[in-house]
Amino acid sequence: MSPLVHWTAHALTKFGSDPVTGALALTMAACLFISGHRRAAAAVGVTFFVAVVLLALSKFALFSRCEDVSILYGLKSPSGHSALSFVVYGFLAAFVSGAFSDWRRFVPYIAAGTLIALIAASRVMIGVHTPSDVLAGLALGGAVTLSGWRVFMKGQTVRLSWKTFLLVVLLVVTAMYGVHFSAEGTLRTLADYFRKQLPCP
Repeated sequence: MSPLVHWTAHALTKFGSDPVTGALALTMAACLFISGHRRAAAAVGVTFFVAVVLLALSKFALFSRCEDVSILYGLKSPSGHSALSFVVYGFLAAFVSGAFSDWRRFVPYIAAGTLIALIAASRVMIGVHTPSDVLAGLALGGAVTLSGWRVFMKGQTVRLSWKTFLLVVLLVVTAMYGVHFSAEGTLRTLADYFRKQLPCP
């Protein structure tokens, strides 16, 4: 991998980090709540929380397995970057898209889909996750996002001042970009302790 590709992959992966996605989810929920879109705010907050819980449980279960137990297609740990990026950027695209009624309503989905795919690919390129990990993360994030949208929104369209909304989002991403925080190390420590308490076959 060339230095430029390596640098690009690391730059892209930061858009899906825990601080960025967490801050985006919180910011979107707050903006929607303040602007009177209570159901949309709940959709973002609850969906993101459910995704985090499911990720934590799945990672803990996989980290706790005995080392000689094989996992289908090399799955080690669902990619949290891929899953949470799907949630936040998927909801962001849906909310911005609601401001248009012509062909422009598809642009946010194309942009968000491209960014999500690039973040997912970057996790493989920098060697943190396998392709199976990334696909599992995308599947989890996609399922949770679509379920959250159907449960809370029920076909409703959110119309926002999309320029102001995107400006706030951009400021949040700029502020949190590069901030490093991950709960995965804690999960690994707990899983290692749990595994030592159980006999492995």
